[in-house]
This record gives sequence, structure tokens and C-alpha cells, in this order.
Amino acid sequence: MTSKNVIRERTRQRHDVRQFQILQVVGKLITTKGMQSVTIHDIAGEIGVTEAAIYRHFSSKRAIFLLLLDRWQETLLSTVRGEQFDSIPALENLRRAFWAQLGDVQDHQALSFIVMFEAIALEGTTGLATRVATVITTYLEAIQDILQRGIHEGVIREDINVEAAATTYFGMIQSTATLWALNDYNSPLAEQGAKMWEIFRRGISCVD
Repeated sequence: MTSKNVIRERTRQRHDVRQFQILQVVGKLITTKGMQSVTIHDIAGEIGVTEAAIYRHFSSKRAIFLLLLDRWQETLLSTVRGEQFDSIPALENLRRAFWAQLGDVQDHQALSFIVMFEAIALEGTTGLATRVATVITTYLEAIQDILQRGIHEGVIREDINVEAAATTYFGMIQSTATLWALNDYNSPLAEQGAKMWEIFRRGISCVD
């Protein structure tokens, strides 16, 4: 690797590290202040840099929020798609994805769902709701594929409407995360999640 390439690689790595740091700070600010109230000034102050330093990595606050949504999509899809799931039975795939999502909710204080709600609320000024819709649609399609595979495996009822079941699946994660956040993150998330999963499993499964 030439010296110029080494410099470019180091610059890229520093850029990636700073972007990650900015996203971490923005997530923290959103959970405490709400998306609309977060400013570039706030972000720079939390990190200890100038506002110009933030703009070297993001062109606008909207660009930061869009990257947050991109990372949310990556997290969602990483729990349902990939070679590691090819040999996993459909119901087990759904169960693991459910608990992986609740784990992310707990680790990040429901940040993904807070961002989702706030992005929709800010649609008039940011246009982020369209991106949220894309993320959710892509995730629901992945869940539908797993449900359809479960029907072929003979473990999920053939009369199940996979679109409605996928929406219900996502909705139970969303509602569990929302109630947990509204209770100041003090309610028993794992206990509530176990109840929700069992209700869903019994509703779609054709085996005990």
C-alpha cells in the first residue's frame, strides 16, 4: 500500500470513528430531549468539539438522523436474514429475532423506536417518515418470508395471513418497547416479552 493510500485509509478510519461517536451522542440526546430539540450545538458540546467539526462528517442534522435509520435497518435485518439462519427452523428464527430485538431495545433504551416515532412526527420538516416506511416494509417482508418458510415446514398454520402475522410480530416488539420506555425503563421487559412471544407463537403455530 502506498503512503497516499495509507493516509486515505487512516482518514477514512478516523471519519468512521467520529461518525460512530456522533451517532452515540445523538442517540443519548434523543432519548433525553427528543429529536426535534437536538441541535448541532448540543452534539458538538457533548463531544467537546466545534460545530464545524460535526459538519466535516455530516452535512446536516437530517443526514445524522438518516444514518441512524440506516443503522436501525441493519440491526433489524441482521436478526432475520443471512447465512446463519438458513438452517434454523422458522419458529426458532422468529423467536431468536424477537429476543434479539428486545435485547437491542434494552441495550439502547428503546432508541430505535423513539427515533421511528419522532421521525414520523417530524415528517413535515425532514421527510424522514419515508425512510422509516422503507425500513419497516423491508423488515416486514423478511418476516413474511420466514412465516412462509414455516408454512412449508409444516410448523405454521396454512390459513395464516402472513402479511397480518408479520405486522402483528413487529407490533408486539414495538408495543413492548414503548410501554417499557413509558415506564421509565423500570418494568420487567423480559417477563413481558415472554408473555407476548408465547401468545404470538400459539396463534401461528400448528404444533404445541
